[in-house]
Amino acid sequence: MAVLKNIPHPPLRLFVAALIAALAFAACDNGTNDNGSNIFAAHSHDWGHWTVAALATMSAEGRERRVCKFDSSHVEERTVTRLSNLIETVLVEGGAFMYRKHGAIAGSTDVLTTIDTFRIGKYPVTQAQWEAVMGNNPNRFDGTERYDSNSNQYFVADEAFNRDYLPVECVSWYDALVFANRLSIREGFSPAYRIGNSVNPDDWGVVPTSSSPEWDAVEIIDGSNGWRLPTERQWEFAAKGGIKSAGYAGSENDRYFLWSGGNVAGDVAWYSMNSGGRTREVGKKKANELGLYDMSGNIWEWCQDKWTTTSANNVLRGGSWLNSAEFIRSANAHFEGPFSRLTGIGFRLARP
Repeated sequence: MAVLKNIPHPPLRLFVAALIAALAFAACDNGTNDNGSNIFAAHSHDWGHWTVAALATMSAEGRERRVCKFDSSHVEERTVTRLSNLIETVLVEGGAFMYRKHGAIAGSTDVLTTIDTFRIGKYPVTQAQWEAVMGNNPNRFDGTERYDSNSNQYFVADEAFNRDYLPVECVSWYDALVFANRLSIREGFSPAYRIGNSVNPDDWGVVPTSSSPEWDAVEIIDGSNGWRLPTERQWEFAAKGGIKSAGYAGSENDRYFLWSGGNVAGDVAWYSMNSGGRTREVGKKKANELGLYDMSGNIWEWCQDKWTTTSANNVLRGGSWLNSAEFIRSANAHFEGPFSRLTGIGFRLARP
């Protein structure tokens, strides 16, 4: 039979102290006694959570508000400083390049292509940036695990990484549209995407997990200055160093590094031979001529384009932590359905 231990009662002074504390905490209304003097010169409130009263943008401060749970007439407000750019960008000056040309080797499909000036993210979008905008974390990699391709299983890795700096993955092309417009609204830019006559992702409904004709028909608003996915040609021009690539002339005779930033894959990229079976913190390898990181390897990056004019799939560029060196070359391309959420797929954003 279980024996109940004789547990001593707590001292009376503890009850008294607790009662005084409770009264002080609950004393919210600055009550007065019979002669009108203040009973509580200083009193506590049971405040609720801070909520957004006015969103902060790039051009204006915001406000947050909280209300006392004891008395809703007791309200506090605080100023939220203006936002700075969440995503660091690099200016890509316009020019011409040989689209799909591998290094010095020309092919039958290579085309001399002209690109206007634009800005592109210095790094792929990270997990911390995604969480700051979306409020969730869809990622498979948290910085502590690695993938073993032989067993098709995940194991604890020898070294832990800061997941805040890992590229976001397990996000679809549709997810990227939502992120881009939310970030544009947050930072005071005019959103680039419109679906169903609205630029507000809250009006678009649940993000599709299969092909959606409505979402595939997304409109890019002419004249908008907001965030968007780069086109495939913008992405490749930037990956090849733009007009800062070695020996640039903007002609059919231009030569390029095989990988973004160099001709040795391991110097510039995380891929199957050095990734350790997982994504890596962005910006740890050598940058290319424009100062862009991880354009080869680490994570496939969604582009705006469809694979072909009749295809339901969208273009991916750059290759990932899981691919061989051949697949992570600057001129290489792949595709997936716009609803696909895989551990090898993320994105970076661009703006005009």
